[in-house]
Amino acid sequence: MLDRALAAHDAGTPSGYHGAPISVVPGRRSVVVGVGGVARAELRRWAAATDAAVRAVRTAIPDRWYAHATVVVPAGRAELVALTGRGHRTWDRLAGLTLAEGGADRAALRIYLNAPLLASTTWQARNIVLRHEVTHVATAAPATATTPTWLEEGLAEYLGYRGSGVPLHVATRDVTRVPRRFPADGAFVGAGATEAYELAHLGCVAMVEGVGVRGLLQVYRRTAASGDFTAAWRAVSGTAVGVLLGRWRALARTVPGG
Repeated sequence: MLDRALAAHDAGTPSGYHGAPISVVPGRRSVVVGVGGVARAELRRWAAATDAAVRAVRTAIPDRWYAHATVVVPAGRAELVALTGRGHRTWDRLAGLTLAEGGADRAALRIYLNAPLLASTTWQARNIVLRHEVTHVATAAPATATTPTWLEEGLAEYLGYRGSGVPLHVATRDVTRVPRRFPADGAFVGAGATEAYELAHLGCVAMVEGVGVRGLLQVYRRTAASGDFTAAWRAVSGTAVGVLLGRWRALARTVPGG
């Protein structure tokens, strides 16, 4: 297990994971773990970027988390598959993944980055990915089963792009339709996943227009606690969910393909 390899590293014992060397670089608000011979200079860059992502997410989610993130940077696809248990095809388009590991009572939240895929992107894009994944850490999303995927991913997309300089119409350029309902959980897997993420993003933008960022977080937390988004929205906004859906559809019509 990666936990054992990290414990050996912390104890000063030469360590590896399935024969792959491990390097650990601490940041101010992060720990970055390289698996498979990742250069320490690259890990230091990821640590600095993760520190910045934690600070950014903390401005929106100031409490109920440690404001710290552990990021794993595998050198290649083989290490990603071995570490996460997700198949090769999963990583064709997935830039990052946050997993809860170690059991429900002592779950450790870790961010796994698809370094080979991200190598071809800009640091602007990488920072968006980091803020997205750090949002999952801040909300303990992988350990919470009651939150609908669209809300979970929508919040992460919203905070991922917040302050990035990327205009909303660019961030949601793959939206091609104006649906009647928020995306179902199954929409986030497969060919239509990109559009589902962007529609979820627009859903959170619509909420912020109605109740602000603090209200969005309140809706998220109420939904996570109860599993009832409709009741959570009504309690925070004082309006029916149909009002929100109308605002969301109007936003979807303004993007290039909507």
